[in-house]
Amino acid sequence: MLAPWLPLAAKSSPDRGPRTGLIVASSVYLLATPFDSAALLVEAMTRLRQPQPVKACCGGAWRVHFAVQLERPSGAETLDLEFYDVSISDPSERRARMFCSEIATNPGDMTIFVNDFVIFTDLGFAAGHEYEGLVRRRSGSGPRTLAIGRFTLSE
Repeated sequence: MLAPWLPLAAKSSPDRGPRTGLIVASSVYLLATPFDSAALLVEAMTRLRQPQPVKACCGGAWRVHFAVQLERPSGAETLDLEFYDVSISDPSERRARMFCSEIATNPGDMTIFVNDFVIFTDLGFAAGHEYEGLVRRRSGSGPRTLAIGRFTLSE
């Protein structure tokens, strides 16, 4: 079910700029294979029958593997990976920022893999919730979102 992410990835907003790349999350370890486009990444993940809810690996923890497809190289050696809980039942409430972590990247790469990223209930994550992940580059005018995607956690 990655196809719904493509329109989401292409949306424009003030902090995202004109086009935004795609993030996919998986319970399956992802081999670092560059992709030329988000469509090719979606095709590869569909063959793996991903995404599926990320299953807990042990009590209160999930091991998540991310593939990020950027529209263009970031030009940065580090980017921020942010998580927001989007399982809010009251639409008037803002999504809740859960966690942010710096990830190492190659400034020229358009495909970034983050394997074995572990998140915990101690950080506020919960089974059955849907999360939005953002990859952002810090800049003088504020952070710029380079990629976006959603995933769900299960027991």
